[in-house]
Amino acid sequence: MEYEWKEFLELACFLAKNKKYIEASKRSAVSRAYYSTFCYVRNYAKENLGFNPKNTAEDHRYLREYLRNMSIENKKYKKWTEIASYLDKLRRKRNNCDYSDTISGNLDEIVGVAIDLAKKIFKEIESEN
Repeated sequence: MEYEWKEFLELACFLAKNKKYIEASKRSAVSRAYYSTFCYVRNYAKENLGFNPKNTAEDHRYLREYLRNMSIENKKYKKWTEIASYLDKLRRKRNNCDYSDTISGNLDEIVGVAIDLAKKIFKEIESEN
């Protein structure tokens, strides 16, 4: 049975409201929001758009490039440029939360934006079906 990646987004929403370990929970919320969408988009692109992941860390960049290139080659896929852009913004926020000792920016704002971007990505892809 395949994992339902949207559950990570639900967990992100839960963590964002956690009143214990506040900074750790919020940083984790951003990370889960990113991974929920990255994995969901990766799988969707593999099953429906001809994406061939290498199953390495490079897939994060490779997926975004694939979606952008697909949009350039065929205007019918224009929305994938926007999704690639959302994924890139989410990745940068996730990197900030996962790797930085000090967060640059307002953590509450970062969490809110990350969850909103993730929800937009899911909504865009689910509207395909």
